[in-house]
Amino acid sequence: MAVAFGSGSASDVRPVLGAVSCVLFDFDGPVCAVYGGRPAAGVTHELRRFARMVGVPDSLLGGSRNDPLAVLRSCAAAGLGEHLLEAMHRYLTRLETRAVEVAPPTRGAGELIGVLRRERYELAVVTNNSALCVERYLAVHGLRGSFAAVHGRTRDPDLLKPHPDSVRRALVSLGVAPRDALFLGDSPADVHAARAAGVPFLGYARNDRKLRALRESGAHLVVESLDVVTDALATK
Repeated sequence: MAVAFGSGSASDVRPVLGAVSCVLFDFDGPVCAVYGGRPAAGVTHELRRFARMVGVPDSLLGGSRNDPLAVLRSCAAAGLGEHLLEAMHRYLTRLETRAVEVAPPTRGAGELIGVLRRERYELAVVTNNSALCVERYLAVHGLRGSFAAVHGRTRDPDLLKPHPDSVRRALVSLGVAPRDALFLGDSPADVHAARAAGVPFLGYARNDRKLRALRESGAHLVVESLDVVTDALATK
């Protein structure tokens, strides 16, 4: 179904929800701000410091100071050994798990998750964060029982979104065809992963910068508040 391009209303979202039985959530953004309590720059600094401690040269650490995943990607691209990559993955998981202890929930996320479950949608998380940190956040906020599956990053940084690996794993684990799922995400990487997996996409843009990025990536339906999705369910 063709939907007007841009910021969507409840009437735009309603038919999309009516055509699916499953919603896949990106984690950082649609569910919470992972680094809203412990800033990403500090986490990146700690990961880079750990990398140096285990013998990773600065030349392999990449230039990003605000994206810990960029450090993993840089090390993988430079051919860092599997043992060291694994150590960095485990350490980042520890940092993420600490961060989500104080991560603020996205406004309207808890209500939307609750309404989706009452309407009997299957829910899963597909994320570039670790599954362990997602599980911790869900447990802290009493949401673990709402999600049938959590699919985080694997040990291979090449399979991070925009690669569709996590989306495909979620579909298999739920036994859902791509056309029967909706991916709720907030980044161009989410758009591309959904498209590669053949899954319809609903964008969430909390600010103009996010809205522009999603539009430029080809997202045809974007909401600026999760309340719009909740309202669509109320009259579905």
